[in-house]
Amino acid sequence: MPVTVRTEGPVAIVEFDNPPANAFSGPVITSLKSIIGQLAPDDGVRAVLFTSAGHRAFLSGADITEFPDMLADPSRLTRRAADVAELFEQITALPQPTIAAVRAPALGGGLEFLLLCDLVVSNPEARYGLPEVGLGIIPGGGGTQRLARRIGPARAMEMVLLGAPVTAAEALSLGLVSRVVADEDVVSTATGLARQLADRPRVAVQSAKRAITGGAGLPLSAALAIETREFLTASASEDSREGVRAFLERRRPEFVHR
Repeated sequence: MPVTVRTEGPVAIVEFDNPPANAFSGPVITSLKSIIGQLAPDDGVRAVLFTSAGHRAFLSGADITEFPDMLADPSRLTRRAADVAELFEQITALPQPTIAAVRAPALGGGLEFLLLCDLVVSNPEARYGLPEVGLGIIPGGGGTQRLARRIGPARAMEMVLLGAPVTAAEALSLGLVSRVVADEDVVSTATGLARQLADRPRVAVQSAKRAITGGAGLPLSAALAIETREFLTASASEDSREGVRAFLERRRPEFVHR
């Protein structure tokens, strides 16, 4: 299978393994759609970790060997673009926080995928970029839009038009990744973050995620309305009452994730 999933307690670990370069091919898209569909409604899964096998690429973007046939049949290219857009919307809508562990380059669709993740842990050697213009095409998985919203239009314009990748250190300064750690620590650090998130009260974590993602790009008044709605949702949970009691009683809270 090009994509597998396993659970370690409340953490789901999704691994890409599509040799030789983890191309974002049709079978990968199909497998990932199925996995995300299973994880989204599962309240027992409270964090999702994405990782990959091998060091050649985290994800290398579209499988270029599929492109000649798709370019010859525009209807196939249209369907593929729709499939990717549907999958990326599924991932964006995941209620659980998502973390990526990156130990290899993330170019093209690989970077577009990381722009969907809430936290990204990288090794120092990874590179990040959108090289599509050099192939006579442009990013088609949200790269021109999500990248500009993440790092600003000026730097996004440079990365997209020139196609030159940035280093992990540059990606950290731009806000593309959350942490840069030694290669041997990437997976353990990302897993540790996933477990920390899974231990925190589920309703509050998911409400906070929805507030941040839902308000991004909106006028402040509309974004604040989303925050108020999510604040009230979290405040009505069992864990909010437990958290307040534990604080007043000076003890560690025992959350039940409801």
